[in-house]
Amino acid sequence: MVNSSREKSCALRQKAFSAVFLAIIAIYGGVNNFVSLNNLNQSFSQKSNPGNILPSTI
Repeated sequence: MVNSSREKSCALRQKAFSAVFLAIIAIYGGVNNFVSLNNLNQSFSQKSNPGNILPSTI
């Protein structure tokens, strides 16, 4: 009886850990996508504005 309840709690702990792990991956991926989109937006705005372009990037 004690063994089966211990196995259940271990399985629940593994499920909770995997859920938290997936949530962290999803949040990290979302932040990375937002940062890359922000960088693309900044580079595009610099290209559309000739005053911000450095001579080395032309």
